[in-house]
Amino acid sequence: MSWFSQALETVAIVWRLERHDGVALGFVGHDRDIWRQGFRYRAVPGIQPSAIMLEDGLRPDTMDMQGVIAHDAISEADLEAGRWNGARVAIGFADWADADRTPDWLVHGEIGEISRRSGAFTAEVQSGKAALEAAPCPRTSPSCRADFGGHGCGLSRQRFRIEAELLSVDADGALVFDAISEADAPHYLFGHIRWLSGNCRGSTFAIGAVQQRRLIPSDIHSCVPQPGDRAMLTMGCDKQFVTCRDRFNNSANFRGEPHLPGNDLLTRYSYG
Repeated sequence: MSWFSQALETVAIVWRLERHDGVALGFVGHDRDIWRQGFRYRAVPGIQPSAIMLEDGLRPDTMDMQGVIAHDAISEADLEAGRWNGARVAIGFADWADADRTPDWLVHGEIGEISRRSGAFTAEVQSGKAALEAAPCPRTSPSCRADFGGHGCGLSRQRFRIEAELLSVDADGALVFDAISEADAPHYLFGHIRWLSGNCRGSTFAIGAVQQRRLIPSDIHSCVPQPGDRAMLTMGCDKQFVTCRDRFNNSANFRGEPHLPGNDLLTRYSYG
């Protein structure tokens, strides 16, 4: 049975959001919650989508999702902490009167830019076709273009990841963990911290500097971790060929051109 084929329809718009920390939430534009296939869609009549326009071309399909930050599931603290950045999203129709009918999904994509103003938020939804805007071939660069432990790197993040407990937080935001010694700390420069418990659970901090055994986040976050919080720490890489060769013995997978002359070759002064 297709939608809008009858004079009276029991149809509602549903959203399914999956954050990178594994949290999956469902919402429905209705006055009460509905359950489909054992999954709960919370009633949020205050959230409204913009017009959904789907094209058969290669141009990315985009739309906006607007709502009031009033529901416990979407809090201002979570938005500030970046827990919703890049979350996977599916938007479609559901029959609120027929519990056996599964939702029909219209759009699949990711949450893009999120803006907040006067207690409300607007989230951009980008379809999967946005990936087609990427360059068809990589540009040359002296540094590695692969993400550490990601596609093309050839190394597994699991080998360079440990779980640790936070011992202290300095006034400048520097973090000290029980499993990180002063000798090991430099290896975590440009890595990241994913919080498993506490106020920052689900958030990820990038490590921008290291002082002795102190790990200093590169950005300011709204949540403040507390001693005793547990986190998953992943080592980093400065994407230089020497590091890839000497530290990781991974020069065969280096995704860069460290010996290729740059544009400054033409401007160098000759002493010959």
